[in-house]
Amino acid sequence: MGVLVPVGLLLGLAAAVPILLHLLHRTERERISFPALQYLLRMERDHARQIRMRQWLLLALRILLLLLLALAAARAVLRGGGSAHPPTSVVIVLDNSMSSGRVVGTGRVLDTLRARALETLGVAGDGDRFWVVRAGSPWDAVSPLSADAARERVLATDVVDTWADLTASVSRARDILDRTGAPRGEVHLLSDLQASAFPLETLPDSAPAWPVLAWTGSTATEPNGYVASAVVGGGLAPRAGRRTDVAIAIGGDLDIEEERGIRLLVDGRLEGAVRTRPGASVVLPVGPFDAGTLEAEVEIDPDALSTDDRFFLRTGVVPPPTVARIGDTGEFLASALDLLEEEGRIVAAASGEADVIVASDGEVPASLRPDQDLVVVPASDAARRTALGRQLAQLGIAIDVGPVREGESRIATDATGAGLEGVAVRGSGRVLPGPGARAWVTLDDGSVWAASALASSGSEVTVLASPLLPEGTDVPLSAGMIPLVEWLVGRSGAGSDARLRAGDTLRVSGRATEVESPAGTRIPVDGTLEVRATSRVGIWTVLAGDTVLERLALNAPPRESTLEPLAPSDLRDRLGGSVETARTSARWGATVYAERQGRELWRTLLVLALVLLLVESLIGASGGTEPTRARITPQPGGVSRSPADRTPPRVDHP
Repeated sequence: MGVLVPVGLLLGLAAAVPILLHLLHRTERERISFPALQYLLRMERDHARQIRMRQWLLLALRILLLLLLALAAARAVLRGGGSAHPPTSVVIVLDNSMSSGRVVGTGRVLDTLRARALETLGVAGDGDRFWVVRAGSPWDAVSPLSADAARERVLATDVVDTWADLTASVSRARDILDRTGAPRGEVHLLSDLQASAFPLETLPDSAPAWPVLAWTGSTATEPNGYVASAVVGGGLAPRAGRRTDVAIAIGGDLDIEEERGIRLLVDGRLEGAVRTRPGASVVLPVGPFDAGTLEAEVEIDPDALSTDDRFFLRTGVVPPPTVARIGDTGEFLASALDLLEEEGRIVAAASGEADVIVASDGEVPASLRPDQDLVVVPASDAARRTALGRQLAQLGIAIDVGPVREGESRIATDATGAGLEGVAVRGSGRVLPGPGARAWVTLDDGSVWAASALASSGSEVTVLASPLLPEGTDVPLSAGMIPLVEWLVGRSGAGSDARLRAGDTLRVSGRATEVESPAGTRIPVDGTLEVRATSRVGIWTVLAGDTVLERLALNAPPRESTLEPLAPSDLRDRLGGSVETARTSARWGATVYAERQGRELWRTLLVLALVLLLVESLIGASGGTEPTRARITPQPGGVSRSPADRTPPRVDHP
């Protein structure tokens, strides 16, 4: 129990008035005793007891009436209930990421999350301030809002196809409260609490002071299947006039036994269909296609979370690349290039006209065209390797070649798609990639065996760490030799590799003026040449005015497809500080505004005061009809009379 206007309690002093009146009313009268009136004395004693009880009851009712009026004037509140609370700053972290679009019953998870936010705002006070942080849209600006404005922002929040880092969002919310300097603040986390949304790499360094109230009533229990990946031609662009393959991997809970239908659509036309279970992979042959651009979509039978049931592809269909050879390629590399040429997958050309130059044994061309790519296979000789490093530097390539090392290592990761993991490398050198370079193949000791970077001319240069000879590596003897060589010479037409995800930042050229979303919304390109608000899966278009510069396929982030929730007991470890949870609407309503003052009681108190007033009036009126009787008390001395009253005593007869 508490009060909002303590000065109103001064009205309680009025309770002393009926007490004083009661004490002043008690006067002594002259007492005369008559032996013949003994039977009246017995009746008087019985009746006097009733009168005293009624008087005490009236006194208690009048005192209680005044006390109730004093509490009502002081605006008494009942702690722990209702909506009254001191001014509080509240940051609502609303998870609108892809998984919040999961359908549960007849609505989406986001609908439930918004309902909890509206409950918070529904009991807001005049002094409260609010911020609404959309966890799935970290690019959105956040500003202080009134309860009505925050309600509009919550209702305007829709599901996006991005991944949410809830640890970072809560940290952002606490930073907002730190900057406000507010004496009271809370963070309300409204999410389905995916474990993948709380990455360990963003754990808070210290225990923050601001408390967090987390909603735990929307965690997922149903399984989810999704398109994990789809790759055209093993990552290489399809060749014009030739068939190619699309490898599709279906992710999801392995306990799902029901097969899902998979469909491949190219330019809106159905090109292939098959059924399989989550966790399996399928390969669908497609084509041939004419030279140009190939846009395709893979879809599976929808489930409760439908956004990740589609996967978009975009790649170029190109004629076979022309390839020139410089230096001694060696028997195995030469055989691989000859085989690709015989199958029509590459065409031999002079170095001045070729799309790709394969430079072996440490020989590098003096210059490159902007549209000409280079593959560098170094020599084993230490001196020639040193000279090769100087030549690469002259071409403006941020890659150096290290000396040969003794011993054997094995390939740990292979991003070329050739399947070289586990293949041995003996007495090999190492590639030393510089800023802007990308490592494609790494060894188990952490060093790099293949990397690429852009030359100053704009050409892409790929450098291997050792020659493709059996004495240096088992790659020439492995099944990955032909795929590796085709990847090296065919990447000039590779196009999109489908690694972009909704929510990724798009970096565009200086000519770009706008970026158009799959829904047709255009986003202006500012001076940073970066577009962050990539909120939808599908094909995005980079424009220079009305001219199309580039089209990019963005797909669902894999983390959002894993619906396994974080245990509520682990929230404190991931968020730090004080964390409370609520699983039901009633619990949420009782927990928000931790320093709430309680439900105001003035209406109840006034009703009780009115009832007491009626009761007091009824009791007082019933007492006024009683006959007044003389108070006669037997005295040992005979007659006792008050000095103030010398008149004969009066006896009332019934």
